[in-house]
Amino acid sequence: MKKVLVLNGINLNMFGKRDPKQYATTTLADIDNMLQTLARERASSPSVFRPTAKEKWSNASTKPFMTRSMP
Repeated sequence: MKKVLVLNGINLNMFGKRDPKQYATTTLADIDNMLQTLARERASSPSVFRPTAKEKWSNASTKPFMTRSMP
């Protein structure tokens, strides 16, 4: 099974809540559900991470590469 790391940016929790005419009505929960459905169809396993600070972003984006064994 393939693993996929999904890094969500800040303020995505505002999808579907802030100015629907400009940003539409799809919520972050809707997006997460679509992602889970797509992952099942593609036999993959998504890991979703929503960092709250820059240092956490950095850790989340580099950790998969740092934990992978090198040839």
